[in-house]
Amino acid sequence: MAINVKIKEELEDYLQNRAGKKRNRALIKTAYRLSEQEIESIKRAIPALKDFELDNEVDDSLLAGFVIKFGTKVIDLSLSGKLKSFKKLMYEID
Repeated sequence: MAINVKIKEELEDYLQNRAGKKRNRALIKTAYRLSEQEIESIKRAIPALKDFELDNEVDDSLLAGFVIKFGTKVIDLSLSGKLKSFKKLMYEID
């Protein structure tokens, strides 16, 4: 029987949290797979990620940049996100 990877990770996080061994994990979505050097560079540039283990996920909808999700926070530094913000701003101007 195959186990869904996402469910397995969530169960591991839940059990570790219950055992007092919570891992701080963050997800970084990018247009391509990042090297370890690039991940470490991002961690140095964003001090809030210092104590987090970063998981890299490739998202084909991103043109450039990245989106980081950690805890309840999202940092969107993607080109797609910037274009959406620009579009929203354009509709607000009369």
